[in-house]
Amino acid sequence: MKKNIRTMSAAALVISAVCACSACGSGGNISDSQAESIANGIVDSIDWGELTGAGETTAAASAPVDPKTVDYSKVDITIAYGDSSAISEIGSNMYYGNYDGKVIKVEGLSCKYGSKYSIMEYDSDSSKTGFDYELIDSTDYPADGARVELTGVIAPTGDEWGSRRFYVLPANVKVIGDDAGSEKAPAPEADETAVADDAAAGLQIAPDNEDAWEVTKADEQPVAATEETTAAETIAAEAAAVTPAPAKEPEIKTDAKGNMYAEVVFDKLPATYEEFIALPQANLSNVYDTAAMTVLALSYYPTDPDMSMKMYEFVSGPRTINNTEYSFIKDRFMDYDYVPRSYFNGAVPSNDYKPSEPYTVKVSETPYTYDDDGYAKMYLTSGGADNDRFVMLRKAKDGKWYLWEQFILVSIREPESNNPWA
Repeated sequence: MKKNIRTMSAAALVISAVCACSACGSGGNISDSQAESIANGIVDSIDWGELTGAGETTAAASAPVDPKTVDYSKVDITIAYGDSSAISEIGSNMYYGNYDGKVIKVEGLSCKYGSKYSIMEYDSDSSKTGFDYELIDSTDYPADGARVELTGVIAPTGDEWGSRRFYVLPANVKVIGDDAGSEKAPAPEADETAVADDAAAGLQIAPDNEDAWEVTKADEQPVAATEETTAAETIAAEAAAVTPAPAKEPEIKTDAKGNMYAEVVFDKLPATYEEFIALPQANLSNVYDTAAMTVLALSYYPTDPDMSMKMYEFVSGPRTINNTEYSFIKDRFMDYDYVPRSYFNGAVPSNDYKPSEPYTVKVSETPYTYDDDGYAKMYLTSGGADNDRFVMLRKAKDGKWYLWEQFILVSIREPESNNPWA
């Protein structure tokens, strides 16, 4: 997240939203020629489009930010209640260092997940979007779901992975009230119907809250998709019709720092969505496989965005993916297409990010990976970056680990073919 944020016109936003919606659509199979190209060609620059991008950028070094001494009377950015686009923009890009030292006043909902708290807004599809915040020297957080106004500063946490956080002094927390019944909070529609439909599709998924991760097997028989069936229901029904190969427990090793890691090996690249969900790693039975499957899903975006997003939805499980996230992914591939394949072993700038075979993804954990109960922060090694990137996974009650957040579509060093110099 070290790239500068691109300012989009209203027209571009409309186009982006339309494209994002289409990305949720069908898209399952690809032609034989495309399949052959992908199988040989996670390595082929033609199949992955023109190699573009300005290379890995490094945020300008700045003086350390002490949240206790910041002048909060000088607000750099104000986010009004209901402005989901602005809060999503901050949340998507703060980790790249673009907002370091910025004082932000934001009004939204204080929401708790695990042991963390986020400031959130409702998006147009009634899902929530936002970013984490942390009170300084206090654990007296507002009630979950309370409408609040926070004034704080974004600053690096100081860890070795370059994490950022929105720090808030307790004195800068203004509780406006419980958002229940607010005109700006979209009322959930037909929750009971949604739960009934999910049960009919073979899953019991509670409405959009913390209980949404209560997923239990209800019926082994898949149900055909209807016009009313959601993308998540369709994915669940199709997945129920395919039995993945038996899961292979990864071999856990320890690196020089004492951190555990595993190398997830894909013996063969899938040519279709059906082959993707039939992989042994598609059991999503451990954090290493889910992280590697996320990389594999995004690797197909340059050749088949629809199929790639269907794979992405599969590894996301019951999590709601809103249009902002689809648009964010599309936007990242406008600049460069080689980032996902850089996470495969052997893919480096000097060989234009051509992975070695068998296709292998290194996934690591740290002493802080399981700090939040039910979540896992897993790190992925890119051949084009000095620091590992990470994905956040969440465990559902079916025992599987699903993608919760990803921060791997970050600019890296350019491939050698883009270098004009001898």
